[in-house]
This record gives sequence, structure tokens and C-alpha cells, in this order.
Amino acid sequence: MLVSLGLVCSSHAGDLQLNVTNIRNANGNILISVFDNARDYEVLSGNAEQYHTFVSLKFHTPSRTVMIPDFPGGTYAAIAVHDENGNNDLDSSFFGIPTEGFSISNHEGKLSEPRFQEAAFTHRESGDSMQILPLIYLN
Repeated sequence: MLVSLGLVCSSHAGDLQLNVTNIRNANGNILISVFDNARDYEVLSGNAEQYHTFVSLKFHTPSRTVMIPDFPGGTYAAIAVHDENGNNDLDSSFFGIPTEGFSISNHEGKLSEPRFQEAAFTHRESGDSMQILPLIYLN
């Protein structure tokens, strides 16, 4: 399923496609955050005002694609969370281990939290780009 979001930009830019895969069930929402700088990415406080772009989606399939048209060129990092209980947060255990699915751009299959530079991808002003965000579940 493809969702397209209309964002207002001053000049035409390429589309950004985010494909969230490996969704284990249809509970809750998929939360996708796109960051354009290391300071906001490192905070990861769940405060939507700190994201460059934030999307919350319902779904019924094991994958979900979001198309953001005319996305400005730049360097970004994306995080996807399967918010199974619908509280708009990535829940974790007493020991800080995530209890819901998550994915970070350019960090497939790794369990450590990457710095912004490690998770960053380049979206060109004049072309389209796609990021695949395969969710991992630690429980």
C-alpha cells in the first residue's frame, strides 16, 4: 500500500519514498520520523516538533510505503517504529531494550543505535530516492 503526503515546498524537489517492511502484525500504527540534523536525531525524545517530517500510519499488510512528494534535497536519517500499543512511543523494557519493532536508515540488522552520520542518507534535490526500513523485533 502506498501513501502520498502533500508537503508545500518553494521549488520542485524529488520524491522521497520510505518503505517499511517486516511488520509482524496489524496492531497499532507505524511511526516514521525523518531528521535533517544530528542534534535532533540524537535527542530521540519523541517530541514531534524536533523532526523534519513525521508520519503516523495505519496498515493491514506486512509492508507499508510512504511517498513524500517534492522533498527538499539534503542529508537525512529516518527511524520507523511499530507502535503496537498506540501510545506514540517506542516502548522498552526496564533494561532499555525495545519491546516494539524499529528500524533506522542504513542500519539494517544492527542492534546498536547509530549516530546520525551512520544512519544518514542523501536525498538529491533533482531526483527521487527510496529508503527501505526493515523492522526488527527483539522480543
